[in-house]
Amino acid sequence: PAFAHLREASDEANCVCPELEEGRQLCAALVREVLALHPGCERVHIGCDEVFSFGSHPSTREAVLVRGSRVLLEHMARCAAVAGEAGARALIWHDEVARFDPRAIRETVGADGCGCEAVVWSYSPNGPAAVPDHTWAALHEAFGPGRLWGASAFKGAAKPDAFWAP
Repeated sequence: PAFAHLREASDEANCVCPELEEGRQLCAALVREVLALHPGCERVHIGCDEVFSFGSHPSTREAVLVRGSRVLLEHMARCAAVAGEAGARALIWHDEVARFDPRAIRETVGADGCGCEAVVWSYSPNGPAAVPDHTWAALHEAFGPGRLWGASAFKGAAKPDAFWAP
C-alpha cells in the first residue's frame, strides 16, 4: 500500500508509472537493492514485461501522445543505467519491445543506447525456436551482435496463463 500512488493503474500492482519522479526513484532503488545483494554480478534482469496497464496513468497517457514507445524505452534505459553504474548490464524480456521500431529500441536500450541485452522467450516447448525469424532479425538490428539471449518459459501448461499442466 505504501507505493500504491505510484501505480500505472490503481488496481494493478505490477506496473509503476514511469512519468512520476517518485516512481523512477523507486525503480532505481530496487535495482540498487538487488545489485547490493549480489556484489560483482555482471548482469541483472530488470524484467520490463507484462506491463499490461502501461498507458493507463494520465501522465503516461499524455507522454505517449508526444513520445510514443520511447516513454517505456526511456524508463527501461533509466533502470539499465542504474545497473550500469554498478558495473552490471541489464537484461530485459523481449516481448514488450519487439513491437517497437527497431531504431527507437537501438537508440534507447539497444546498441546505441544503454546497451541492454534482450532475453527472447516463448511459452512453447521449443522455447526461443518458436519465435519468428523476423522478430529475431529486428531484435538483432536493435540490440546488436551478442546481445540476444534465448530462454524457455515453458512450464508444461496448456496456455500462457495456466497455473498447472493439464
